This record gives sequence, structure tokens and C-alpha cells, in this order.
Amino acid sequence: MESLTVRQDLPAIDKPTIAVAVNEFDHSDSDSSSQHAKSQTVVQERTITRTSSFQMTRVTEATRSIRSRIVQNLDDIDEHYFSQVGIRSYVEFIANERLVHMPRKDSLWDQVLKAAEFFGVQLNDLGSRVAYFVPEIEFVSQTALASCLMLLELGHNNAPAINSTFDALSDFGYLISHFLQQQELFDASRDIQEDLGDVFEGLVHLVGEIAIYYRARVNRLSSHQAISVDFQATFGKDVDRIWRKKQHLSNHIWALKLGNKRYAYTIEEIRSKLCPVDQPAEALLFSRLADKAERAQGTCEWIQGHLLNFLRSNDKSLTITGASGCGKSMLASWIKDRLQSTFGRVSYETISHTFANDAQSEASPIAFLKHLLSQLLERNLGDVKLYGALVKVFEVNAAKTNLEASLWDALKFGLQTVQEQKSHLLIVTDGLDEISGHQSAAKLHKRLHECVSQFDRVRTITLSKPISHLGLAGCRNLVITPDHNERDITIYLHDSLAQYQHFNSEGHVARDDFVDSLVKKAKGSFLWAWLVVKLLGKEHSHGSFFKAGQDIQGNTHAVLHKFIGQVDLKNVTTRRMFEFMLAASRPLTVSEMGGLLAIDLQNRTVSLAVDVRKHIATHCFSSVVIRNGLVRFKHSAIRSFILSDLCGKVLASPAAIHTELTQCLLFYVKNSLVASREPSFEVLGWSTLEETFGKYQLLQYTVRNWVAHFRLSTLCGQNGEIKLSSTFKTIFPDSSFFGILEWSCWQRQWSLSETVERHNITLQIRKACFGENHLSVMQTMMILATIHRSTSSHIKAAEYFYHACIIGQAVLHKFSAVVIACTTSFLTCTETIQITKRTEIVTYRETMVRFMIEICKSRHGASSDQVIRWYETLCELYIAIKEEQKAIVLYKELHEIIIVRFGRNHPKARGISETLGGLTVVLRGDSDQDVKEYDEWFFETSEEMEEFDKLRISIVLRMCKNYEHSGAFFMAEKLYIKLWRRISETCRLNITLELQILKIDISLEYCRFLQRIKRIDEAQSILLCLWAEYEHHECEEETLIIRIKELGTLFKAFGLLTAAVSIFSKVWSWFKSKGKTTHEEALSTAILITEVVEEIETTMATKKTTTTTSSTVTETVVREIYETHYERCRHTKVDSYFFKSCMSLISIYTSQEKWSECEVVIKRSLELTWKAILTIDAKITLSGAFVKESILVATQLAICYHRQHYFEKAEEIYLRIYRACLASFNFDHACVAEASLVLIRFYEEYHRHEKVIEIYRELLEGYRKHCGSAHQLTIQTLYALGSICLTLGRKEAYGYYIDIVTVLNKNSKHCHHSAFEAAFILCCHYHEEKRWTELRKICAVLWETFVHHHREFEFTEEMVITLYERYTYVLEFHAKVEFSVLYKISIEYRETVAKRFSASSTILIKALVALAAICEKHEEHYHESITIYEEVIKRTKTTTTTTTTVEETVIKTVKQRLSSMYVTVITTGKSSSTTTVERGIAICLEIFEQLKLEFGCWHERTLTQLRELVIMYHKHGKHESTIIKLLEAVVIETITKVTTSVALYQAAATIASIYLSVGLAKIGHNLLHQLRHLIVLHEMTSSTEITISIGKVSKVAFVFLIAFEQALTSKPVLSFSEVMADILLESYLYEEYTRTIQSSVSIEIKLQVGATLYTFWLERSRSAQADVLAHSLFSIFQSSFKEYFHTSESSTFTFFLALLVFLGRDTRTFDFGHLVCQAAETKVSTLIAAGSFTTAHDVATAAFQLISAKHYFQAKHNIPHGYRLAALLAGIDARTPTDAKLRATMLATSRNIANAMLDACRAANLDFTALKFEDVSGLVRLLGAQENYIELEYLLLQLWRSREVHRSWNAETVLMVGQKLVHAHFKAGHVKEAVELCNVICYNLRRSRSYLERETLDMSALLAQLYTEMGRYSEAMCVHGEVLREIDEETDADKTVDKELASHVLELLMHDHARLGRWEKGERGYAELAHRVAGRYGVNKGTVEAWGKDASDKVGKYQWIAPHEWWIQNAEEMEDEKKKQHNIKKRESLLKAAKRRSYGFGKGGF
Repeated sequence: MESLTVRQDLPAIDKPTIAVAVNEFDHSDSDSSSQHAKSQTVVQERTITRTSSFQMTRVTEATRSIRSRIVQNLDDIDEHYFSQVGIRSYVEFIANERLVHMPRKDSLWDQVLKAAEFFGVQLNDLGSRVAYFVPEIEFVSQTALASCLMLLELGHNNAPAINSTFDALSDFGYLISHFLQQQELFDASRDIQEDLGDVFEGLVHLVGEIAIYYRARVNRLSSHQAISVDFQATFGKDVDRIWRKKQHLSNHIWALKLGNKRYAYTIEEIRSKLCPVDQPAEALLFSRLADKAERAQGTCEWIQGHLLNFLRSNDKSLTITGASGCGKSMLASWIKDRLQSTFGRVSYETISHTFANDAQSEASPIAFLKHLLSQLLERNLGDVKLYGALVKVFEVNAAKTNLEASLWDALKFGLQTVQEQKSHLLIVTDGLDEISGHQSAAKLHKRLHECVSQFDRVRTITLSKPISHLGLAGCRNLVITPDHNERDITIYLHDSLAQYQHFNSEGHVARDDFVDSLVKKAKGSFLWAWLVVKLLGKEHSHGSFFKAGQDIQGNTHAVLHKFIGQVDLKNVTTRRMFEFMLAASRPLTVSEMGGLLAIDLQNRTVSLAVDVRKHIATHCFSSVVIRNGLVRFKHSAIRSFILSDLCGKVLASPAAIHTELTQCLLFYVKNSLVASREPSFEVLGWSTLEETFGKYQLLQYTVRNWVAHFRLSTLCGQNGEIKLSSTFKTIFPDSSFFGILEWSCWQRQWSLSETVERHNITLQIRKACFGENHLSVMQTMMILATIHRSTSSHIKAAEYFYHACIIGQAVLHKFSAVVIACTTSFLTCTETIQITKRTEIVTYRETMVRFMIEICKSRHGASSDQVIRWYETLCELYIAIKEEQKAIVLYKELHEIIIVRFGRNHPKARGISETLGGLTVVLRGDSDQDVKEYDEWFFETSEEMEEFDKLRISIVLRMCKNYEHSGAFFMAEKLYIKLWRRISETCRLNITLELQILKIDISLEYCRFLQRIKRIDEAQSILLCLWAEYEHHECEEETLIIRIKELGTLFKAFGLLTAAVSIFSKVWSWFKSKGKTTHEEALSTAILITEVVEEIETTMATKKTTTTTSSTVTETVVREIYETHYERCRHTKVDSYFFKSCMSLISIYTSQEKWSECEVVIKRSLELTWKAILTIDAKITLSGAFVKESILVATQLAICYHRQHYFEKAEEIYLRIYRACLASFNFDHACVAEASLVLIRFYEEYHRHEKVIEIYRELLEGYRKHCGSAHQLTIQTLYALGSICLTLGRKEAYGYYIDIVTVLNKNSKHCHHSAFEAAFILCCHYHEEKRWTELRKICAVLWETFVHHHREFEFTEEMVITLYERYTYVLEFHAKVEFSVLYKISIEYRETVAKRFSASSTILIKALVALAAICEKHEEHYHESITIYEEVIKRTKTTTTTTTTVEETVIKTVKQRLSSMYVTVITTGKSSSTTTVERGIAICLEIFEQLKLEFGCWHERTLTQLRELVIMYHKHGKHESTIIKLLEAVVIETITKVTTSVALYQAAATIASIYLSVGLAKIGHNLLHQLRHLIVLHEMTSSTEITISIGKVSKVAFVFLIAFEQALTSKPVLSFSEVMADILLESYLYEEYTRTIQSSVSIEIKLQVGATLYTFWLERSRSAQADVLAHSLFSIFQSSFKEYFHTSESSTFTFFLALLVFLGRDTRTFDFGHLVCQAAETKVSTLIAAGSFTTAHDVATAAFQLISAKHYFQAKHNIPHGYRLAALLAGIDARTPTDAKLRATMLATSRNIANAMLDACRAANLDFTALKFEDVSGLVRLLGAQENYIELEYLLLQLWRSREVHRSWNAETVLMVGQKLVHAHFKAGHVKEAVELCNVICYNLRRSRSYLERETLDMSALLAQLYTEMGRYSEAMCVHGEVLREIDEETDADKTVDKELASHVLELLMHDHARLGRWEKGERGYAELAHRVAGRYGVNKGTVEAWGKDASDKVGKYQWIAPHEWWIQNAEEMEDEKKKQHNIKKRESLLKAAKRRSYGFGKGGF
């Protein structure tokens, strides 16, 4: 049997386990208090008509997709299958499944059917509610229900698998039911509707995928195979997607309720804070209270009365306590499940929490409160008060200091909402004694009790071990004693021990006694019972099994010791698993455990993960289970036992275990996180954490818990001292990312103090393992620094930042981003510190400021503002701590920086200079030189100045020039030197403006002199000296500054660009300082600076070398120029000077890739030039005189963004430029084209083709509008659009090409040159799209262009050939033009090609062939065609074409066409000359021989050519012998070589037609005769002459013979198939008979072979041959079977003839005995129908004698014939003889046959259930009539047990069998079995239909009767009470109850009361019920108190079945119309009952 299994450890869905039972009718099966009030019992079908403008079509589309996939993947599913499924048929199927399989209550299949029904009804209801905005909802619902049906069709054998699946689906069903209660919100918003649709679509998709997956795998299984399906791995994503959609829906509902009010936390954040941070812990928390599958059927029901009394009382709390292992968790699970349906006519909602001792983090009061609030938050959707309270909780208690008290307050808000909604809520808490934390269980219980006591409708139930001080006012206590669960343990033991054969081998009494003894020892402990069951399963013999049960002790600890002894603790893996489970902070998942066990610390390796599931199954002896994906001990007592008795003995000590676990975890991390990663300040988001944890199975647990394990290990002392081993240091992870993970998790998991403490521990460990300088140490310090900074502990944070920075400089790049960030953070933390003396933190700050100066110098330049700022900061620090010496040195450095940055005249420079001047400076080394240079700034003592007037100076300079001209360069130079020296001395002594000007002039003249005599170096030296004098000179007069400018000009001429920049900078600074930036000299200076800068940049780009100083100076100067122009233009207008300076500065920044600075400059510039480009205003324009310059600057901004990878910003700027150009210029303006081109290139670079298309379309629209459709720009744009669309495969491309052709060609006959490319593209497109009209038009234009303008266009051979072929094709086949048109085009084709291409080109040959092909189409041109073909053949022989392949192809084609043309002209009489015919024969013969060689003579093409050749011979005459020989040769070769029947058939037909075409039919028949003789008769002598010879051929040649004969015959009588079949069959049969008779095979085989031939001859009316054969065969039959017959020979021969007919039938299998039985039944039936009773009896007797002798009845397939034979003789449904004696004789024979048949079946151990239903029914009828109840019970029991394999049986049939079996059990004396079966049938009838349907009432009555017969009056009373309760709850709308029924049931209840003498469930229950029903229906039975005690013996007693009523009717036999009406009514009833049941069904939770 194929089976499918699904892993049971399905992870819990991310949802709280809230259970809600809606206030609707519930159908209870056992609870007496499951009624509703009258107002609640009405279930109505409401039809609400709604309309919605919003239609959510994606639900339908997704459904159509999944349905298509189902049909595609599942062969047995088609569209018809879906069309047959609806909610009614779905419910009917479930009802039928229940009645067919009759599952016991709470069995797996029962659970599956209940869940499937609930889910289907809820899903259908949801569909009906969303139908008004989801189209085709019936189609969608059909698909979903059909998918569920496919799962159910897997059958009850796969119940364990699909139970888990429907378990998950029922969760979704409950989700639906929850939202259906809030359907008033469906119309609230479109978002809610979309989410509802998405949930619906997700459910349809999920069930469809599940159906495909399961059905496909089951279909591939063979018998006895099984596969396992991991539900989570396969469908987890789909499930998660639905729950996410559910969350979206909840969020939208919350958003609707919250409105626009803002809160500190979103709903997602609140949910996150309420849920556990550890996902496996969350799965543990949200799992069910206990695995429901482990609860034995019928247990825990004893609590029902206690629970009902509690709920009806005024008590607020129910405390259930009991010893460990007494079943409290199972009880909690039962309570929660039971409350899903109404209880005591009240609906209850439940929320719950379980405390687990193996997950202490979730066993705290805070975790308890969070879990309850999480469930309430989901339950109270839109509860604004609760939401606000929770926001306040987490807002006020961010540090978790007073969190618990706040959570209690929030809980009250949630419970208040429940109270206001008038709902009943029950809080179920399990394992209260396992609570962790400082608060005791009693205190928590008291707090919870006080909380719920404030609300009338809220109660609490707690289950725990005995705890003192739980008794409170209003609190009810229940202590579980052995008396309470004795029955449950008995049931459990019976169910569990039934799996062992030793137990089952005993009788009922022995089994009961054995169980009773165990129950007494159990003393109420389920744990003990479970342990004993497992231990008994280890016993291998019957004796040891029961002895072990007798010897086992009643002490749980002793049994535990024995139980653990069975665990394979010698196995290392088992020990490690146990140790890890004991030490783990929470239960480990399967993958986590597998990963841990795979770690080998000793060898430092990680092997393949251990198969944990397999290991647990083989080594752990059920002590460990996997539940919800978590590995856990089966019971907490097992864990406790191992901790107390094994740790430190068999297992390691707890500390050692924690040590190993810590090391394994850390080694796993080290082995996993191997990628290098720099430290980071970024906390990982939850999505990143999920992704990371998803990659590494153990990572999450390690990150969250390794520190806790470390603290408990031997590595950590009691005082916190760390003692690390060398092993630990080796395996500790060195990844800094590990620290980031710790930070990201711990801050969400722990309080602030705990988080800091853990990080401190990790810091100590990392330092000990790696030392100070390590990335992981740095990361931890950064984390601690950040945490302390967040708490305003700035000093502590600064220390960590400092150390992190120092480490970073050592292990990273000195100026890396993270190091800089640490530095910046340190400085920020310490900037507010009050500093008065040097301390450690001051020293840290000094170091960090100096490092920041280095950073700023490297990043911004040595003279940047940032450097200056930090110099000043450091100076202030030194002054503050009284270290002026260091401050002075820094001030000197700062002074020099400011001079470089701003110049000597800057106020900062002057201020620092004054400061330095008053200070004592002590410098060494290079500082002495600095002092010297500083001293040179002062003037020397000057001489008298009168001697240096202008006249004297001019005379001296003139003399110098005279010397120079005369060549006395030495004298000239001497004068220059003296003059220069003297003026220098004078200026040094007496500085005046005039002297300075003179000095400069003289110096310049001297330099020019040296330049003229080519002493450039000396001149440069002088210039440098001169500049050195004035570089720092403060000029006050314009005249002097102009002289300095001239000095710079000379520097520029000498190529000293850097100095020139400095000089011009000084000049510019002077003008700037004087406010004369608009001065002519100032402007010229700016131009000079720009030119020098450009020259410097050019030099740098060429040489690719520069210095930082020069770059900085250049940048500074240009920036200063820019700043000046910027300030100037801010108040005026921009000009060319501004743009020039701006572009220069941009160029510098661009070359240096200083994009940030570049961006600033550009933005500032645009603020002045084009401010609109920086705004978001879409209406941007351009105007003014500098438009192009503005566009250029803006484009540079886009480029700047682009290079920084700010693509969105870059795109935005590009777009704004483009839009501005469009708005400001004409479309044909160059700026528009340039802007669009830049934008398009940007988009194309990143493949944003849609944007490119969008731009092109916009341009196209503009060009068309402003430039015209035919403008060059328009056409170029169209081509560009067409090209890109064509590249992307978008068909709109052809629209653009159409526009080009339409605009340019303008209906012209010729194609425009610019439209040529587009036209040819369209030609190809039209042909592909079969647009023949357009193709014809475009081809006509192109053709005219080719014919008349082929020189002007680039026509290739391929283009021309394609054009011609497509043009002629469309004209001929679609335009249907005349031949003349095609002929004209072909002529033009040939002529134009001859002109355009060479004579040897291939295209010319093709043109000729094309012309010839056209000529073939018209009779008048046949000869022309032949002429052209002949010419082509000649050309191909003499002309060299392009390729050999083309030549060969052309030759073959031409010759074949030429051959056809010769045949055409000759046969049509166009030409009959001898020359023509002979030429035609030669060509045809040549082609024939070629085809014969290539394909064979039998090929269709070869035979076609043969036909033409024969016709040519025939026309020529005198060739008949040639034709005969040719055809004969072809026939012989075909027969001998071809082995394929199809080929032979086709060849024979063709060849025969050739014979007929030339009048040689007679010759053909002669040839056929010879062939048949040679093939069939082989070497037999023939009566006619054989003129041919062939070799041996196979029978396949028969095909040729028959086809050849049929084709030669004008009107054949028999078909080909008939002739062929008869020949083959008769030959085969006769040969087989001859061979078999002579062989030694069995008589049965001989008879069968002879009978086959006998039957063949009879069918063909060859009776004489058949009769002789029959007598021959009968003699053989008599020789073997004569001894068995005691009847006359004639009777035997009559039977034998009938047998021959059956033996001669063509059957797949041969069973002689079966054919004997079948022949006997048929012949007897025929004879009886004819009235030949005596002969019939004789034949039956003869047959029975043979059957009995050969034991044929022992074969089960012979049973039906035997039964029917007996029935015929007995007269059942047959004629009977009038002769009484003969009738008695026939009846006696009938009984003999029946008895013999039953005896034979038993002897052969045959199963009656394999018979047809009507046969079994008749047998039941026969046995019942004989009152043979033992045999009848046996037969019915076999039928009942086989009901699941009889797929054809419907529910009514099974029900009928079950009812009859109940009676058979009772009549056979097996009353207990009758009761059990009747109970099961009743239960399933109630679950599938209702109590008040006739079948259910009848079975309930039968069950009560059986109880009454057994004296079990209380059970009978319960049955009648349930029926009476249903009558009471029946609504008037149902109208299924009448007064008679109510009266009857009341009377039965009255007699039950009389027999029992009391009410079974108390006076209050039944008495009130009886009064209410009697009053409602007007039944007068007297008062209940007055009911007598005497019960009638007849009322309520068992009513048996009369002998003639034992008949099982097949419900399928009902008439069609009646059956149809019955089914409609039945389906409506079933759906109604299903909906009523579904209202109370669910599993709780969202």
C-alpha cells in the first residue's frame, strides 16, 4: 500500500494560540451541556447583495494558474473534475468518507475529516462574503475545494500525513472564521478588501500546491512504498506569505481604528516587543499545550463535570494540581480543545501560556504577561485602549525597570475590552510551578486571580504541581487523584498495549486483568504507565512480556531508572546529545542539535551533520522526542532524573557540560564566520539577522546564549575570574562580525545593565585570546562606547572610543573610515569636559586632536579650515592645562598655515604674528631656518634716498642697455648688479614706496637682461629672491601691487607657474582687500590666474605628477578667485569672469575627484546662475546671456552626482536640464539635442531602456509638432525608437518604422532614401505577421525602387531574393493576380539582377530559375520554361557560381522541374516530337536513377518519378517490355528490401496504380499470383509457370500482396483488414492445432486450442468441419473426465458443447475451472428460461460433479457462478417447474451446491468480499433466510472489514452493512461487539449528518436498545437525552421534528428513568430538558417527578430482523430521477449540518 508521511514536528505558525468559539450553534457529540439558548440556535443562510467598483482580478488569475498546474501535473485530474466540485459535493464526500470508513472518535482520520469539513465550510463562506469584489468566485471556490478533495482522496491510509496538513489548514479556517465575525469591516477600505483577497488567493494557492505535491508523489509510489514530506520546507514560504497577508489585514484594520493619531510605536513594533526574540523559543511558546495525537481517545473527559460546575459558579479561578506525570498537560490540552465548541450553552474564548522548565527565558512572569497580551492584541483587533496602554508600557519602561507592573495594567485594558464585548474569556496556564525569576508561583497566581476578579466574564484555570498558598477567595481547587484518571490510564494502556502481539494473543478477560494490575501500580501516574508501555515493548517473548508486567515496581523513580537503562548511553553521540539538552538554555532545534553533534573539538573539525531523527529513533528509546522541530525530553521528570542521577556519573558534570557546549558553539562560529569584515557602528536590522541566522543553523543560539554557558562553565570562576584554556583560545572566533551580531541581539534581549555586563565579559575574553590589537577587541570596545554614549556616560564612552581608535590605527588603515569615526566620536564626547590639569582623559584628547589634525591634512589639505580649527583647539587645550611652551610652538605653525591660507594681511595672521612676537620661541633644527626667514622680513638700515631719483635710475638703465647692445654683457651686468645691490641696501635701510617700486623695476630689468642673454636659471633665481622679499610684504599702494603683478607675469613667462599663482594670488588678495575686484587690473589678474591654473592642470594631466603643496596652492588660489567673483556676482549679475573661475575650480576638483567639494561649488554657482535647477519645481526655464554656460555647470553637477553613485540625484539633474531646454528653446535647438543625448546616454549606461523610450517618445512628439513629421530630427528619433524597441522585442517598434515609411514615401511608387531601411524591416515584419495587404504594398514600393533605382540604394543579393520571393508569394496566393503580373515581375527580376550584379553571381541563376518556375504556371510558357531550365543547366556547367552547394542544389531542382515539364508537355500534347520525347525520357531516367540511389526504389518521390518515366515510355511506344521489366524489378526489390509494413502498403498501392495507368492490370495480376505462391507456399509446385525468383521474405510482405491485390481490383468485396486477418488467423490456428494435438500438453490446453478453431469455423458458417472437430474433441474430453460424470452421455455432450463455446472465446487468461463454472451457469440459465427444467437439472448436475471433483469452487472468482447456479436451481429470480418432485430435487441440488461452495471457500481460505455486491447481497439473503447467524455474522464481518477497499460502495451501502452486522452480532451472541459497532456508527452519523435524520435516529434507537438489553440503563438514558437535546435545540425553520417524535423520545427517556431509578447527570440537566420539550411540543407525559418506576418490557427493548428481511440493497439501484432528487435534498441537509458543526470547531489561535 502506498503511503505518505509528513513530519510531525511542524514548526508553530507565528501566531498566538488564542481560541475563539463564535456565538453560533455547535453540534456536540457527548456533552450534555452543549446547548444554546433558543435565540442562538437559528442558523440562517443570508444572501447579501453587494456591489463594488473595485474588482480584484488577481485572485481569479492566480486560481486559474494553479488550476492549470494541477491539470498539467496530475494525469487523473481535468477540468471536468473541478466542475463537479462544490461546497455541497465536498461536504457530501466527507460525510460519505466518514460513513464508509467509520473512524472512531478522535482517531486521526476523524480529526482529518473534521478539520477538512471545517476548513472547507469556512473557505466557502469567505468566498461568498468577498464575491462582490472578487470576480468568478464560484470558479475560485471550486478550485480550492477540489484541491482539498484531492488530499482527502489520498485516503485514510495517509491519515498521519494529511492530518498534519489539515491541522495547519484548520488554523487558517479559524483565521477565516475570526475575520468573518468582523465582516462589517470588509467595506471599510480598499486595502482591507485587497488583503482579504490576498488571503483568499493565498489559501487557494496553498491547498492547490499541497494537492499537486502530495498527489504527484503518491501517484509515483509503487505498492508498499512510503515517502516522507517535510511540510515546512516544502510549503513554509506559502504559509508564511498567507500569515504575512493576514498581518497586513490586521495592520489595515488597526490603521483604520487608530486613524491619524500618532503613537511612539507601530503595531509591528508592539507585536515584536511582545514576542520572544529567539525564534525557536517563540516556536516553543506558541506550540500547543501538548501533542494532541498522544492523547488516547476517550480520556480526560472526567474533568468535564468539574469544568462545567466551575463555569456555572461564581468562582473566578480553578486551580488544578497534581503530582508529576499525572496528565496535567494533556488535561490542559483537552480543556482548550473542548472549549473550542460551546460549553454549557455558552461560547468561550481561550488564551493560554505554558511554563516549561527547559526554556527558562520564557518561564518568567514578564514572558507570561507578554504572551497573554500578544494573544489579546490579536483577538482585540482595533482595541485602541489596549494599544495605547502597550505603547505607554514600552515607552515609559524602555529600561525594563518596572515593566511587569505596567504589563499587568495593560492586561486589564485588554480584559476590559473582552468584558465590554460581552464575551467569555478563559485564561489557561499550564506548568505554573515551573515559573522562573524572583516571583513565586503563588504570587503570580494571586496577581492573576486579582486581575480576573475585576471582570465578570473572565476566568482563569491553572495547572501545576502542588503549590502552597494557592487557596484564595473565589478560587476553586481540584486535586488530581488516582480515582480521577484511573479510567483514563486504563484506556491508555489498552490502546497502547494493543500494538504488541503478546498482549493481543490473550483473551479479553486476561487482557483486562493484566491492565487492571498495571493501573493499580500506576497510582494515577500517566508517566509511569507510559514508561511501562515502552519497557514492555522490549520484551520478545510472551512469557517475558507478562512476567515483566507482573514484576514491575509501582515506584516511578525505579521505573525511570530501568527505562533510562534502555537508552544507549554507551554511544558517544547519545551522551553528548543528553548533555547538550541538559545544558541548553532552551530546547535545541533538530538542525542545531545536528550541527552540535557534528563538531569534533579534539580534531578541530566539523563533519556532516548527524541525522538526529534517526539517532533518536535508534538509540534514545523514546526518552527524547522532536516536537515542533525542537529536541526535548519526553517528560520533565526524565530530565530531572538524568540531572540528579546521571550527571557527574555516566554523564559529565554540569560545569564540564557547559564548558564543552560553550567551546562547541564558539568553534562553530569560528568555522562559519570566516569572511573578513571591518568593525562597524551599524546595528543589524531584524531582516539582516534573519538572513544571517538562516545561513548558519547554530549561529542564533550561540550569539544569544554562549555567554550564559560560559558563566556556568569551568572557564569562569565563582567570583567571575576568567580561566581560559589554550583550547578555548584556539577555537574562539576572531570575527568582528560576531561582536556585531552579539550587539544586535543582546540589546533586544537583555536589559541595559545585563547587556553591558555581557559585553564586558566578551571584551575580557577577546583580550585574553587575541591581545589588545585585534579587530574583534576593537569592535567590542566600539559597542561598549556606543552603549555608554547612549546613556550619557561620556567619559566611559570616550575611553572605549580612544582605545578602539588606537587599535584601529594599528590593525587597519590609519585613516580608515571606522578609525576616523572613533576619533570623531571621542572628540564629541570630550568636548564638554571641564579641563584644568593634565589627566588620563586629557592625554587621550591631546592624542586624538593631533590625530584629527593629521586626518584633516590628509583629507582637506594642510591649510584647510578644519586643520586651523583643530590647531586652535589644541592650543586652547595646552593653555588650559598651563603648558604654554607647546602652545607657542603650535601658534607658530598655525601662523604659517594662515599665511599660506589667507596671506600675511589677513587679520588672523596679524593677530597670531603679534602673539608670536611677544613670545619666546625655542626651536631646533629646521625651526632655526624658519626664524631666519622670519627675520628677513625687516628692513635693513637704508642709505640716503635722494640719489635714487627716477632720472638717475633711467640713465643707469640706459647705460646698461648700451652695454648690452655693444656686447659688453659683463659691464651691463655689473651695473645691473651694483644698481640692484645699492637699491636693495637702500630699501633695506629706508623703505619707501618709491624705492620699492624702483627696486622692483631694476630687478625686472635685470631679469629681462638675463633672459635676453639666455641665462634663464639666473634670472629665475633673481625673480625668486625678489618674490621672496615681497611674498609676505604688505602692500598699501596700488602702484606697488601692479609692479608685483608684472613680476608674476614674468614668472609665468619663465614657466614658474606655482610661483606665478602665488604672486597673482597676492595681487588678487590686495585688490580684494581694497574692494577693487572690479578694477581692470584685478580682472586681468583673475584672467591670468585662470590661465595659469589651466596650464598647471594641463601640465599635471600630461606629466601625471604633482605635489600636494602645489595642488593645494592651486586649489586655494582658484577657490579664492571663485569666492571673490561669487561674492561680487551675488549682488550684481554673473559674467564671463565668474563662469571662467567657476569652471576652473570645478576642473580642479574633478581632476582630484573631490566630488563633495565640487558639488558644493556647483550648487553655489547655480544658486546665482540658475537657481531653479536646484529646486523641485517642474517648471524650469533658461534665459539670459549665459545659457550654455549655465547648462554646462548644471551638467557638471549631474556628473558629480553620477561619479559619486548618487544615481537618483544625477538623473534628477539631467532631467531638469532636459526639461528646461524643452521649455526654453525650440525643439530643433542644439541645446535640446545635447541635453537629451546626455540624458539618454546616462539611461543607456545603466540599461534603463524604458526611460530611454520615454525620452525618445517625448522628443518625437515635439519634433513632429514643431519641426514636422518629415524633418530629419523626427526621422532620426523614429529610427532610434524603432531600434531600441526592436532590441527589447517590443512590437511597437514596427509602428515607428511605419511612420517613417508613411511620412517619407507619401504614396510614392519609389522608396525614399531615408525610408529604405524602415521599409525593408517592415517587409520582413509583415511577412512574419501574415499581414498580406500591407506586405503587398511595401513590396511594391521596394520592388519599383529596386527595378528603377537599384544603383542609388545598397541592395544585397539576399535582400533582393527575399524581396522577390515575398512579393511574388503575396501576389500569387493572397492577391490572386493574373499570371501576366507574375511573369512581368519575374522578367524584371532577371533583367535588373543582370544589370545590378555580375554574370557569375548566384542571384542571376536564381532569377532564371524563378522565371522558369513562373512559366510553368501557364501553358503558353511551357516551352519557355524548358528553354530557361536548359539554359540554367548549361550555365551551371560553364559558369563559376558562388558556392558548389548552390550549384548542386540548382542542378537538382532544375532537372527535376525539367523532367516534370517534359512529362507535362508530352502528356498534354503540347509537343510530341521524337526529339522532345527522347530528351524527356533521358531527363526522367536520369532523375529516376538519382532518386533510386538516394531514397530507394520504393520511396514516394522515386515512384512518382517512375510513373512519369513509364508514361514517357508509353507515349513513345514500342517500350512495353521495358516497362514490364522495369516495374517487375521495382516490385521484387521493394518486397525483398523493405521491412516496414507502412512503406510496403504505400509502395504497393502506387505501383498498382502505375500498372493500371498504362493498361497492364493483367500483367500485374500474373505477377501477384507468382509472388503469393513464392511467399506463402514457398517451394510447393505451382500449377502455373513461375517466371520470377525471390529470396526468403518475412510475413510483412503479406501487406504488399494484399495492398497490391486490392489496388489492382476495381471493386474488392473484402476489405484489406479482413483479407489479411483471415489469412493470418486461419493459418495460425490450424498450425497451432496440428502442433498441439501431436504434443504432450495437458488436455485442457488441447481442448482450448481445438475449441478456438472450432469457434472460428462456426463463425464463418463452416459447420461440417466444426462438427467433425467437436466429436473429435469430445472423445479426448471423455478419455480424461469420464470417471467424474454420473449422468447420461447426451447430457454430458450438451454441457461439453456449451463448454467448447466458452473455451473458444478469446480471453487474456485461461482458467479451465472458471470456464466450466461459467458455461454451466449460462447453459442452465438458458435451459430454465426455455422451460427445459429436466435438461437444465441434468446439465447442472453434470457440471457440479466436475466442479466438485476438481475443487473449482476453491477459486474465488468461481464463487459468483456457483452461487448463481445454486440460486437458479432454487428458483431465486428464475422460473420454477410445476412438478413438485422436480422442484424439490432442484432445491436439494441447490443446497448441495451452496454447502459445497462454502466448504470449498473455507478450505481454500478465500475471501467473500471480493465478490460483486449483488452476489454477496444474495448470499446474505440466503443465509438470513436459513437463519444461519454464525455464517451470516462471519460473512457480514468480512464485508464490514472490507468496506474501505470497495470504492464503489457508497455511504448508504456501508451503513446498511453496518446495521445488519450489528444485528448479526447480537443474534450471534456477541452483544459487546454489537454495542461498540453501533456506537461508532452513531458517532459518524451524527458527525456527518445530524441527530434528527432518520438514519441517525434509527441507529441511536438501536444503540439505546442494545444498552437496555445489557442493563446499561444510564448509557441508554444518555443516548435518549442527546436526541431530546437536539429536539430542544431544533429551530422552527428546520421543521424536522414533530410531536410524535418528541413524544416517543420522552417516553423512552421516561422508561430509562424508571429502569435506572435516577437521572444519570443530575436532576437539573434531564428534568429541565424534559419539561422544556414537553411544553414546546404539547406532549403530556405527566410531571417528571410523577414518572413511575416501572418500565415496560417492550418499550426500548431490542427489535430484531425477520428472516426475510436479511437483504442488503445497493443504493445505486435507485431510479435516476428519484436518485437525483434524493441527492439534492441530501446535499442540502449535509451542508446545513456541516455549517452548524463548523461554528464551534477550531483549534484556537491566529
